[in-house]
Amino acid sequence: MWEKYDVLDWARWLRQRDRQALYGLGESLGGSVLIQAAALGDDFHAIVAESAYADLQAIAELRVQQMFRWTPWYLVPNAITFAKYRYGFDLRQVSPIESMRRTSTPALLIHGLQDSRTPYWHSQALAQSSVQSELWLVPNAEHTSAYSVAPKEFRRRVLRWFASH
Repeated sequence: MWEKYDVLDWARWLRQRDRQALYGLGESLGGSVLIQAAALGDDFHAIVAESAYADLQAIAELRVQQMFRWTPWYLVPNAITFAKYRYGFDLRQVSPIESMRRTSTPALLIHGLQDSRTPYWHSQALAQSSVQSELWLVPNAEHTSAYSVAPKEFRRRVLRWFASH
């Protein structure tokens, strides 16, 4: 929830040291956090997010289902409500897809078509929510393994993305 502010603190620390062009690359949770940070300002010229989730509640429900064969439908919504009232965390504010709608930072979204942890439709939804984005779906790639499956293409696409912004 507050990790996006840590990313912005890091970006501002770099800017204070005369780093003018900042680019970010995050994987999985790191990609989702980077998307949210990019929506809060113009600190990054461009970002790359691999295997990012679009919606916290949807990914939480999937992960709980993966851990247990049967999960009560109310478990994740109740946990979100509990976190708000017990700790003051409004986890409904953790929304990379809403951040994509608000950001002007160009984002390259990378996702493996065989991702069993975060389905590729998350990156599809993120890409559809911003005209400043590009989507690369990688055949045969699992969660955060696009580089392992296609290292030359990964380097080419990421470096081209950053160079063009």
